[in-house]
Amino acid sequence: MAKETGFVHFKASVRWLDKFRTGYKISYKNICGEGVEINENLVTEWKEKMNDLCEGYSEKDCFNYVETGLFFHDLPDKMMAIKTEKT
Repeated sequence: MAKETGFVHFKASVRWLDKFRTGYKISYKNICGEGVEINENLVTEWKEKMNDLCEGYSEKDCFNYVETGLFFHDLPDKMMAIKTEKT
C-alpha cells in the first residue's frame, strides 16, 4: 500500500502505529475463551459435515483431538479489530 501511494521508504514507528490504532479505534479483542458465545446449531451442523468430509478415508488417516492437541496451543487467542465490532 505504501508503494502504491508513493511512500517507498515508509517505516511506521511504535508511536505512529499507536496513534493509528487509537485514531481508527482498533483494539485487541479475544477471539476465543470464556467470553465467546458458542452457537450450538453451528456445532451440530459441523458434526454432521465432518462425517461427510471423513467419508472415503481409512481409519488410520483420521485423528482425534487428543492426538492433535498440540496444534490447539498454536492458535491465536486475540486479534486486532474495530472496538465496535463483535469478534
